[in-house]
Amino acid sequence: MIKKGKYLLVPMLSLIILSAAPNVYGDSINYDENGQKVYDYAELLSDSEEREITEKLVETSKETKLDLVVVTTNDTQGKSTSLYADDFYDDNGFGYDKKYGDGVLLLIDMEHREVFISTAGDAISRVSDSDVEDILDEIAPFLTNESYMQAVEEFIEGIDDIDDNAFTYLRNPIISLLIALAVAGAAVFIMSMSSKTKVTVGSTTYLEGGRIKLGARIDHFTHTTTTRRKIENDNNHSGSSSVRTSSSGHSHGGGGKSF
Repeated sequence: MIKKGKYLLVPMLSLIILSAAPNVYGDSINYDENGQKVYDYAELLSDSEEREITEKLVETSKETKLDLVVVTTNDTQGKSTSLYADDFYDDNGFGYDKKYGDGVLLLIDMEHREVFISTAGDAISRVSDSDVEDILDEIAPFLTNESYMQAVEEFIEGIDDIDDNAFTYLRNPIISLLIALAVAGAAVFIMSMSSKTKVTVGSTTYLEGGRIKLGARIDHFTHTTTTRRKIENDNNHSGSSSVRTSSSGHSHGGGGKSF
């Protein structure tokens, strides 16, 4: 019974690992790769540039599992740049996994001369405030020089670079399955080796001349040594993300920068 109980842990362990891995099945249920990705209301891009950017947005969206959208405008309809970006995302129901789901929107606001990145869903935590700041620092000089195509390309590359880590690979169901099987296999090997451990104690081990043989051992406490180590507090919050609420009540992260 004990041996059977041990091996029942193997499939259970595999299921736990698979359930803990990021959910990728049906991730693209809300994503339409043929849908509009560039909304150039300020007419900053040529038709050929729009097509090229759209291709790059779709390609990066598939890799990162984030709905990437670019918007330019001369009129924010009386809203702040941040609120316009958040509301535009929600009003169009963007999101790679679902409506109002995972995604990032880049807004180039020519009215207020501000560029803004709005994150939603899983992107809020995956694209931290410091990440947004770094991307904006790369984008702003291109906007100042009216190199709008290059600015958008920097945005796409920046999002792609952020997501190029171990977490991305875990989103692949095949890799997640292989990891689960590897861990389960290791568990089986360890348990099988443990079951083959040689028993060195028998029924006569503690008998001498037909009598029980017991050894006496006394430990004398002589002194103690205490080591003190200062633990530094980590007050670096560069990986955190601030969150705000749009007009429709959905959460967004991100930030903006003037140019």
